[in-house]
Amino acid sequence: MANLDNLQNSVQNVNLDDIKNQVQDRLNINVDEVTNNVRQRASELGDRASEMRSRVSERLDRMPKPIDPRTHAVLDYLVTGYFLCTAGLFWGRNRRAAGLALVNAGMVLGVSMMTDYTGQRMGANIRRLLSFKQHRSADIMQAAVAELGTHVLGLGSLASLPFHLQAGNEAMVIGLTDWEAGGQGELGELNIDRVKNKIKDIAA
Repeated sequence: MANLDNLQNSVQNVNLDDIKNQVQDRLNINVDEVTNNVRQRASELGDRASEMRSRVSERLDRMPKPIDPRTHAVLDYLVTGYFLCTAGLFWGRNRRAAGLALVNAGMVLGVSMMTDYTGQRMGANIRRLLSFKQHRSADIMQAAVAELGTHVLGLGSLASLPFHLQAGNEAMVIGLTDWEAGGQGELGELNIDRVKNKIKDIAA
């Protein structure tokens, strides 16, 4: 018990500033300066990323838009089939690749069934919840999952190839699609309360 009290007293008497000064003396560095440099560097990287995102968005907006909403719907279901075939190809040989393919197939199919492609009911959707513009955000997210998922799961170059190809193709389709021509969706601008209410209506 006495040892525990001594330990508690020792911990309470620790001075963080003294520890920092000792570290600075031994390593010949200024901790505060290093911290500020790291923060400044992170801020610069964030600004560059934001600037790059703006440039990419501007270039995409300038591209011709030959893909209309109906054509995009067909492409979405072709992509679903592509990922299902990819899952079948890797099933039993590379479960991680097969799982990633099924995740992407589910993402594309799920969003497609809930997208208002044309403003009218069509065979490609069950409920027209999401606007066509909101579908664009989902496409960007799916392409990111396909591309980054291979690195997260540590897939080899051969297993990663179908996902890299699809992500590149998706980026091209996003740039060539006329997002202004699609439907507005039942949800309109996403609002959490409205989303909850719609989910309750569907479940009822």
